[in-house]
Amino acid sequence: FLGYRFIYRPLYAQSLYDRGYKEIPADAFNEANNLFARGLEVWPMKDWFYRYAEAFTGKHQYLLAESKYDQLLKFFPYDRKGTLDYANFESATLANYEKADSILKDYLDGKGNDREILLAQGDNYMRWAEVDRSHYEDARRSYAFIFQHYGASDPLYMRMLRYFIRTDNQPEVVRLKDFFQADKSRKVDAPTYAMLGGYLLDKDLMQDVHDVLLRALSANERVPEVH
Repeated sequence: FLGYRFIYRPLYAQSLYDRGYKEIPADAFNEANNLFARGLEVWPMKDWFYRYAEAFTGKHQYLLAESKYDQLLKFFPYDRKGTLDYANFESATLANYEKADSILKDYLDGKGNDREILLAQGDNYMRWAEVDRSHYEDARRSYAFIFQHYGASDPLYMRMLRYFIRTDNQPEVVRLKDFFQADKSRKVDAPTYAMLGGYLLDKDLMQDVHDVLLRALSANERVPEVH
């Protein structure tokens, strides 16, 4: 019984998931889903939800990807990575900011405050603010809460820099620029630092533009805006 329960069934489920996953590159999405469902009946495996959702996203099968994230959180409620991945998918891929916010709030309501979840919530508000500027204040409150309860960090400073650029708060932009430029050991986010270079150019604040863009380039040379 133990051999069947804890050795055979997981191995059989693994083979079904693997077979289905290999059907996705060939656009055999129904077959992939059927094999996944058979594997799920035998033995739920968290990692396969992620892999299928990412593969479906890569094929622009967004409804199928969404269903995998939904299933993941039903089988593994409050899974942290699943929550973050699902919310980011809804926010960054589908621009469904309200649903992303709901996913993150469900986690916070059920598990309490979590730094990464709160950061994702602020990031979602920043994307949402591109279509509804009232959400800039929501983003600010999210980041301020993290400062208060978890302390400062370079990723959080980068988010605040992006917020100040987008809301055109020049004194705070310059203050954070000077803060990072004074300490080359601090880690910068290349897209945000490229945005900073563009902002400084727009404001005709030319003194540090060259250094800012070179630092963004050294952080990630694949970001087109840097070039």
